[in-house]
Amino acid sequence: MPRTTQEETALLERLADRFVGNGGLRRALRIACWATLIGGITFSLAFFLPELRRQRSLRTADRPARMVLENPTEWFANSPELMQRLERIVLENAGNDPMDRDGLVLAHDALERSGWFTSIERLERRADGTILVRGELAQPFAVVRWGNWDHLVDLEGRLLDWPCPAGQANPLLPVLTGARTPPPVDGRGERVYGAHWADAGREIEAGLTLARAMHGRPWVKEIRRIEVGDYPERRCLWLETETGPRIRWGLAPDEVSASELTTQDKLRTLDRIHRTYGPLAGLQRSELDIRHDVSTRTRLVAE
Repeated sequence: MPRTTQEETALLERLADRFVGNGGLRRALRIACWATLIGGITFSLAFFLPELRRQRSLRTADRPARMVLENPTEWFANSPELMQRLERIVLENAGNDPMDRDGLVLAHDALERSGWFTSIERLERRADGTILVRGELAQPFAVVRWGNWDHLVDLEGRLLDWPCPAGQANPLLPVLTGARTPPPVDGRGERVYGAHWADAGREIEAGLTLARAMHGRPWVKEIRRIEVGDYPERRCLWLETETGPRIRWGLAPDEVSASELTTQDKLRTLDRIHRTYGPLAGLQRSELDIRHDVSTRTRLVAE
């Protein structure tokens, strides 16, 4: 009959008592055994763990890394070029090493400098090499033209990192022309993305406010540019059409004057003109002044 575990233990105890006794020598040997075991484990970890890390890094480096934005907005999901741009920023800074936390910190900082995020909660590297970005995207709202370049800004006028040659930005975005101040730069003259466009004359803010007010109107697609250059001195915004008249809008929608119609009255005036005469391009005039509704209708009827 096979021995039980208790019998084996008792036998080992008797052998230990016979050969090493039950005093200090036995305790010393027990301590030595435990020390040897612990030392062996420590040596194994010190020797093999770096190699395991290296092998894991090599396996991860062979995988095609990519960036994934958690809960992306619909417009971002439909903007593959922007997705590729942000992914390139992340991968160039984060690298492929799964143990490299510093790379994630660098990627986090680079994304913040792009201006494309209003907040970034964290970056997380998954086992398959994917880097998950948790944050809130800024949404492009308009284009500010400066020189031969168009610059994207969000609803608040914050500069976003994606300049393009004039006229090549998304045609669905309103374009502000005539800005008096350049894009924000740091002490070295480099663009500061995520910063508000300097707006001492309030022309950028006025143009963005007007763009918001016009959104959804039936004639808004005919407006090619919002001219803001006259605003600092004359408090006047202009709407530029492609082949139709220049439209003198006047004050920004959030400013009120007894000498001008309200924003809603101005919008209704353009609605009536569009409904009555058709596309603005068909109006045989070089300029329309809609600050005063009566005079505008009188001139159109007289023609």
